[in-house]
Amino acid sequence: MKEKPKVFFTFVEAGMGHIIPMNGIYKAFCEKYGDSCETVKSYVFSSSPSAEVRAMGTALAAHTKRVANDNFYNFIEAVSYGFSSKTTLKILDTRFSKAIKIFSSELEKINPDLIVSSYYMPSHIAAKTNRAGQTHTLIATYSPDPYIYPAWDRDCDLFIVNNDNAEYMALKKGFSEDSVKKIPFVYDEKITDSKLTKDEARKKTGIDDKFTVLFTNGAYGTKRTGRLLEKLVDADLGINLIAVCGNDKSMLDKVMRLKEKNSGTHIIATGFTDKLNEFMLASDIAIGKGGSNTIMESVYLGCPMIINAEASRLETETAKYRESQGLVVREKNPEKIIDFIKKCIADKSVLENYRKRFRPFMQPDGAKICADLLYDLLQKKFGR
Repeated sequence: MKEKPKVFFTFVEAGMGHIIPMNGIYKAFCEKYGDSCETVKSYVFSSSPSAEVRAMGTALAAHTKRVANDNFYNFIEAVSYGFSSKTTLKILDTRFSKAIKIFSSELEKINPDLIVSSYYMPSHIAAKTNRAGQTHTLIATYSPDPYIYPAWDRDCDLFIVNNDNAEYMALKKGFSEDSVKKIPFVYDEKITDSKLTKDEARKKTGIDDKFTVLFTNGAYGTKRTGRLLEKLVDADLGINLIAVCGNDKSMLDKVMRLKEKNSGTHIIATGFTDKLNEFMLASDIAIGKGGSNTIMESVYLGCPMIINAEASRLETETAKYRESQGLVVREKNPEKIIDFIKKCIADKSVLENYRKRFRPFMQPDGAKICADLLYDLLQKKFGR
């Protein structure tokens, strides 16, 4: 193999569902092959010296937030899922033409042998830069979701997925059979390294050993979640209720007011926290929006989810797929959610069945397998 091939790991601040798996893949690659390769980790858009490239990164991140909070924009984004890849990429090329041209020049200066991304835009720009003859970079992408969004550029050397549906869609939507590889889900290492039992997690969280419900919606679905919280407290089920409100102060204020009610419900309320994993482990069931990481990590920690809010068409497709596997419940009606919780309290086997169905997915080595695929790709190009 070429002495010290350069591997460029790209990060884009457009959601933790992209950043978390990239962190895992990057760390696994460095641990296994860091001595054999030059590795570069970069938040490629926000760290660019170009204002145009930084603005593109800001716009991509803003798109994610706007889809979650603007119903009309959410509808337009959902319609775009019907576009072809060619149309979608042409729209992106037109909107960000100047920034893409500048980033192509930056990529040419970096001149990596392999670029790795979990977000569509770095992969697409790398493919454009290759097609223009500016670079001859291998392109590897990791798609964290069960749905293949049309913005993924089909011109890549390795397209890595973590589930059967994404594998099927990738092949159907024009990726070459040689490029598509399926690996286990890439979990945050904090999830797979967790050593606490549920009882220990409850003691650490400061709650009694009784049925515990975790709300993880944060800023998403605030009105729906607020109504559900009120009805659940009014139901007086004698449970623990943990509400993680993120940066949504109005939601946190609402929960604090509910806490003041004379109720048999023990409420813990918090804003943004780095203890979500501990809360999942301490809980019997979670209620929240349907992102890939949240769904899979929650069930991994023994806390199946009720999806009561979906911030985008992608989250809807993700939740529907995991529901078809019997891993989550999709329900928005507060009364039906409360009835399901009552059923879970009365019969422990209900949630245990969800946990049993999840066991085949509890494979913690997804990031390491991905690292092996990346290194194998380099070997094919440069030889041993």
